[in-house]
Formats: sequence, C-alpha cells, structure tokens
Amino acid sequence: MPASRYRRSRAARTQAGGRQPGDPVRAAAAVLRALDAPDPPAHPVLGSDALRLVRAGRDAADKDLSAWEELTLPTDFPREERAGR
Repeated sequence: MPASRYRRSRAARTQAGGRQPGDPVRAAAAVLRALDAPDPPAHPVLGSDALRLVRAGRDAADKDLSAWEELTLPTDFPREERAGR
C-alpha cells in the first residue's frame, strides 16, 4: 500500500475513534456465546461495519479469482505426471 494511502486510512480510523457503531459489551457477549457454541466460528466478525468490510473484501477476492482463473489452472502438472508421483 502506498504511504499516502496508508496515511489517509489511518486518518479516517483516527477520526472515527469512539464513533463506531459497535457496542463493546455486546461484542464481548457475542464472543462468549461463540466460545460456548458446539461449532464456534473460525473467523468471527463482530459488528455491521466489520461484516460490510469483510464481505466487500471477499467479493473483491472472488472477482479477482474468477478473472484470473484461466491463468491459475494451467499451472498444475498434467494429471498423468501427478498420478505417477
């Protein structure tokens, strides 16, 4: 990430300090609930803002994977060579 972009990102986070939509008490309760679950989440996300950012990042990654799939798949060894290993 270029330094100027990092500074802008840091400034935005600093300005948002204390104004996030998340309630720390509710977040703690959610963590405890997840810990007690029989199958707790491997990647817990807490808060609407976090969920929005994670989904946007995953959507961008999925788009990138789809766009470059033709470049990715041909890099495997041919099946015949893999079977003989």
